[in-house]
Amino acid sequence: MGATGPATVVRVVKGSQMLLAGTRIARRLNLSGFYGLDFVIDEVSGEPYLVEMNPRCTPQCHLRLGKGRDLVGVFWSCVAERPFLETAPITTNDLIAYYPQAWTCKSEHLEASYQDIPREEPELMRELLSPWPDRSLLFRLANKVGDLTTPGVTQASNW
Repeated sequence: MGATGPATVVRVVKGSQMLLAGTRIARRLNLSGFYGLDFVIDEVSGEPYLVEMNPRCTPQCHLRLGKGRDLVGVFWSCVAERPFLETAPITTNDLIAYYPQAWTCKSEHLEASYQDIPREEPELMRELLSPWPDRSLLFRLANKVGDLTTPGVTQASNW
């Protein structure tokens, strides 16, 4: 969706520099749980650069991607207080196309990627293709102004 827009198709890579950076950031900030660190890799030098950190799961975290890369499985084993059992990866393709983003922008990588489509949930598929006007900046600003002008109303905001 543009050079600086949200990702539509990503490539999963192994990178010792990114892993080291993530480990140091987590230790320094005393992080636990799910958080996302997004890197881009310079095409010329091959150097990774941290571009974003989010206090939430990243879009591919639900995918079992092989040994040491099953965040949901590890989380569930901790919550259930059961041993973690490794499972086969859902794909060995290193390209992952996000649904519905990759379909709405017509990515040229769509055919070569693992397509993360919730086919077993047709209602979810339809809902994800529907526009979400309540997520737009204009909608959130209008709500914020409305909250400020309505006495006694306090509401959590998605800023």
